[in-house]
Amino acid sequence: MRKLLRAGFVRTRMMKGFWLGMVVLAGYGLFATAMNYRSAVKYGMDLGVIFTDCMFQPIMILGLTAAIYGTMFVGAEYNDGVVRNKLVVGQSRTSIYLSNYINCAAVGVLHIATAYFISWAVGFVLMGKPEIGTRNLLEACAITLLLCLSYAAVYNFCSMMINSRAHAAIVNLLLFIGMLFVASYLFQMLMQPPTYEQYSVNEANMATEIVENPRYVSGLKRDIYQFLIDFLPGGQVMQLVAGSGAVQHPSLQCLYSGMIVIVFNLAGIFFFQRKDIK
Repeated sequence: MRKLLRAGFVRTRMMKGFWLGMVVLAGYGLFATAMNYRSAVKYGMDLGVIFTDCMFQPIMILGLTAAIYGTMFVGAEYNDGVVRNKLVVGQSRTSIYLSNYINCAAVGVLHIATAYFISWAVGFVLMGKPEIGTRNLLEACAITLLLCLSYAAVYNFCSMMINSRAHAAIVNLLLFIGMLFVASYLFQMLMQPPTYEQYSVNEANMATEIVENPRYVSGLKRDIYQFLIDFLPGGQVMQLVAGSGAVQHPSLQCLYSGMIVIVFNLAGIFFFQRKDIK
């Protein structure tokens, strides 16, 4: 597998998609940092708190860049007949599948690490030390690392199962949009308060009363929503960004990402072993 990995990384360095993804992620992080700094200065907000709020913004589009790169890298192998050539020279299907996954995962980690490093360095210069504890920072970094691995597992699976690069790109992009949309909806529902104040005005005065929120999710339904937002990569992203790195169930999120990596890779190897390579 070492030869496959070496060849894959050499090809990666020459791919425009690799460099484009790095520039987009780093640029997005810099833009978010600059906009938050501008708002903090304009409205006199605490710079350390604002820096913490924008530290993990690049993770929002990691799924997009990972989907694009994974589709381009694996799709090119099908279009150019590279997969068939690897089989002809004696490489096993398991090695081919895993080498592609490792390549996609390594690129995702490199992309987000570069984006974090650049945006954090600029944020530190502009806004000083962020208001985040060491434990929360380490937990957020661990979740980010495993998010890279889980995104790569999902997108590599789809790209390896679908011969057409165009079809694989559509599927992967729809997966990214769908996961983010579902996570956004679930997050909004879980953030609904159980009660709210209702105001009523008459000729004499204005009165308030506490009423139940009909949109509040409780009981088993809330447990299911919480599980889904912890399990789905999009849900983990939403929690990282909204919580400024502090998430409610960091250990569970890491465990769920590990499960996604194992399940999708095992399923991918199983189906790729039986796939007809034309």
